Amino acid sequence: MNPPSTLRLTLTDAYGKTETLGTDAARLLVGSGAHCDVRVHGPGVGREHVLLEQTPLGVVATVHPTLPSAALDGAPFRRARFAPGVKLTFAGVSLHYTRVEAPPKRSGSRLRTVASVALLVLLAPAAALGAVGARGGKRAEVEAPEPPSLAPSGPAQCDAVGPAALSSAMASARAGSMARERYPFAAEEGARALADFSRAEACFMRAGRGDLAQGSRDLSASLGARIAQDVHVHHARLLHAIETDDVTHARREVRAQKALMRGQSGAYVDWLDLVDRRLEVAEQKKVKKPSRF
Repeated sequence: MNPPSTLRLTLTDAYGKTETLGTDAARLLVGSGAHCDVRVHGPGVGREHVLLEQTPLGVVATVHPTLPSAALDGAPFRRARFAPGVKLTFAGVSLHYTRVEAPPKRSGSRLRTVASVALLVLLAPAAALGAVGARGGKRAEVEAPEPPSLAPSGPAQCDAVGPAALSSAMASARAGSMARERYPFAAEEGARALADFSRAEACFMRAGRGDLAQGSRDLSASLGARIAQDVHVHHARLLHAIETDDVTHARREVRAQKALMRGQSGAYVDWLDLVDRRLEVAEQKKVKKPSRF
């Protein structure tokens, strides 16, 4: 998995003020909220308005489900690929970007901090680990477990009977659809939507509506594939960041994975907690490059 590209964003707000910034973040939230990566103000700008994600297919833009559609070169959209040079507009704001070519890597070895070396030894996959070079110390191998599936572990149960089963199914289907729309902005909504669709399927079957049950099953399969791809991408980027001693990107990917895994437990969640703690230590232990005489 390649690391995210560096993007040069040019944004003009509703008052005509233009700002240019560079970013290599895999996920960029644009809105008026203080927590947004790109803050923009103006009438009609939502607290979380547009999410930009770097994916294997390119940059994908998603409009918050509670807000009106935005436009790409004048064409309304809710979620679409956002190509370089195309103008994205919403609430009087316009945004476009270009890709910035990364500078070539310098040949030869580069200085690693003590913290980053310790991070690599403790967290990288076992295949990438070597012996700890501390006077014959023991090998320290901590293999990254595979991310778990966020799909329900088994078929959901429907407690409702008779006409109530159909009502329960419709309510679960609506809840699942709403959670699916919120998923790009709140990662934990993905697992919630899968559980709702599974419950809707079970209740539709109990109500004798196999056709509607199939619809819930299809929605669940589509969303499940999308979540699995997101988990895989973030996991691969996290391992890449660890192996290249990129603490900043590693912390971003840990946060993304922990958001996806919220409410989950197991070996992978425990490993993420370990990574998070080690990354925090690594950020605090900076080793200055020695002066040349």
